[in-house]
Amino acid sequence: MKRLSTLLLIFLFSFNSAQADHIKVPMQELNNIYELQESGKNRSFPALFIYDTQNERYLTQQEVLNYLTIATKIEFTEELLATIRHYAKLVIKPNISIEQITKVTNVIQFDTPYVAFYHNVTNDMWQRADEGDKYIQGQSRLLEILESANNIQVYTFM
Repeated sequence: MKRLSTLLLIFLFSFNSAQADHIKVPMQELNNIYELQESGKNRSFPALFIYDTQNERYLTQQEVLNYLTIATKIEFTEELLATIRHYAKLVIKPNISIEQITKVTNVIQFDTPYVAFYHNVTNDMWQRADEGDKYIQGQSRLLEILESANNIQVYTFM
């Protein structure tokens, strides 16, 4: 029985570590990262960027779709793909090193093959917008997708 309990704990730990964590960080930390790859004038929120830690570059919009299709067990409908395209923004400067990122923030860990930076909008803010419920649902769905992906760490605003 003791052996079975140990095996069960190992299995649960392995399963949990394969799933993405969703870590909330201060807004300024993600803004610092955002500034490295885009000029402040053209920012749009919400915004999703996925960083390849092995090649030290951001994925293109198409690569984000390809990665999420492979890394999740979710069947992507056209509506879901459109939602992801809405959040996955164009990367102006894709080749940013981990060293550059760690110079502007100390809270991001690069111990997974991919890191997602999701510059989200709070639900309180969405509720003030026209069709706010639609955006809240879209954002929730995006986070579900990111959290179900393998080999990724997800960072969002607090």
